[in-house]
Amino acid sequence: MIKPPTKSVIVVPEVTEMEKQDRIVAEKERQLIDAMLRRQIALAHATGKAGEIKRVILVSGAGDAALSQATSAPATAGRLELIGIEPNAGVTKQLDSFFGSPLTPESEQRLLQTVKMQLTADKGKDNLNVRLAGWWPEEGVVAVSVVPER
Repeated sequence: MIKPPTKSVIVVPEVTEMEKQDRIVAEKERQLIDAMLRRQIALAHATGKAGEIKRVILVSGAGDAALSQATSAPATAGRLELIGIEPNAGVTKQLDSFFGSPLTPESEQRLLQTVKMQLTADKGKDNLNVRLAGWWPEEGVVAVSVVPER
């Protein structure tokens, strides 16, 4: 038997102070990761040791902290690995131009803008936070995280 919905008020729990603190810490950690990766890319570019992009990993969700702390690049089946993201011909085609070119601060920004533009074009959404999640210059692997903004 199906019961009718209750007529009482539904109470949504408030965000606890601990949850607020966890979000603040996670955001600070994300900012530190961003700064570290940008310094690494800028230093390699300035010293003439900018590595070529050989593989790109697109990850859906906020797994950047785990990726950025990995000592070696995750294994991939091909040049472009989509984890938690639907296959997208536009992304694949647009990212082809990045393979074999060095990762510089400018190409990093172009890469992030290209991924965001291609993923938002299909869905009609503009609320994606696209950011660098990891860079392994020895292997030529760059990881990009795609997180929907709240």
